[in-house]
Amino acid sequence: MQEITLKTVQSVEAALKSYHWFEECMILKYWSENLNRDFNVLINNIRDMDGNMRLDLGTVRPVIIEFKCCKEIVICNNFDSGILDNWSKVNWGINEFSVINVEGASYDCMAINILWENERHVKIICKEARIHNEMEGLHDEYTFPYLDKKDE
Repeated sequence: MQEITLKTVQSVEAALKSYHWFEECMILKYWSENLNRDFNVLINNIRDMDGNMRLDLGTVRPVIIEFKCCKEIVICNNFDSGILDNWSKVNWGINEFSVINVEGASYDCMAINILWENERHVKIICKEARIHNEMEGLHDEYTFPYLDKKDE
């Protein structure tokens, strides 16, 4: 497993660029740890090293981003009544986001934003981030049963 620790806006920006900003990837899970001081996001990386969409999308290629020493965590789903009133019709695609970006913030922190095409977003203000590339590791633990279903 490869781990990259990032402590500056520039280093986070360079790492995100190397992952092609995680464009059109999917959040599988997020959780907090250490008395809500740290926040983790598990992403299915659909891009290959050249930035092209992988051909084996049924195989999960997880990347974990750990946000350390979080000052602020904002999760804005911004679901409209159409989604809230018909939740049973919502599928996996709701967790496909557009991009992750980074900007400077106060108190020697950085703001990292996970953005969807609408107003939905996750904003994390933290001291540092760590990216764990699990491509050769535990990816079999996470599956997409909806991709394995045959047309009925």
